[in-house]
This record gives sequence, structure tokens and C-alpha cells, in this order.
Amino acid sequence: MSRRLFRALSLVTLAAVTVALIAPVARAAEGKAKKHEWTGTIAAVDAKAGTCTIQKMGKDQKEISKTFECAPDCKVTGAAAMADLKVGEKVTVTYTEQGGKLTCHAMAVKTPKAKAEK
Repeated sequence: MSRRLFRALSLVTLAAVTVALIAPVARAAEGKAKKHEWTGTIAAVDAKAGTCTIQKMGKDQKEISKTFECAPDCKVTGAAAMADLKVGEKVTVTYTEQGGKLTCHAMAVKTPKAKAEK
């Protein structure tokens, strides 16, 4: 009987130690969401709500759009502020996805290059 009790306690202790060691690693992995990029044209901007919708053509020639919620520290380059963004401008968005929510952390407006005069 004491052998069984010792084995049972050993297994419970081993399981508890394993969970205690793995849990912080799993939480750290959850905290660092992988960054992605999406390039397309602005379909809609709501500066008050802090959202923008970007669309592009997919591989099957169908339009795909994603709506991003801009983080408070979102960096916008090529425009003074999010309110200055215009529908039709080409942009590249750097974002994270957590729980189905797309959060924009940086947005770069692609300005068309001026044609050289001949």
C-alpha cells in the first residue's frame, strides 16, 4: 500500500512541477503576437473610431478586404495623421491578430512617383 501511495504522490508532484514550468512559457507566447503585413488600397477610414478598411485583389481575382482597429500608438508614415488618409490611397499595414481582432501598429502610405518630364 505504501508503494502505491508513494507512486501516486510522485506522479502528482511531477505533474504539478511540469505545469508550473510550462505555464509561464505558454503565457509569454500568447503575449507576443506575430506581426503581419497587408498591402492594398484604402476602402474606408473612420478616424473617430480608429478603424480603416484596406482591400486588394486576391489570387482568384476577387476583392479581399480587412478592417483594422488602429492601436493608440499606431505610426502613420506618408500622412500627417490617420484623419488625413484618403480612400483610394495605397498603403501597407503592419498588424497583429489576436482573437479574430486585427490591430494596426504601423501604416505606410505609398505615394505615387512623379513622372519625369522629357
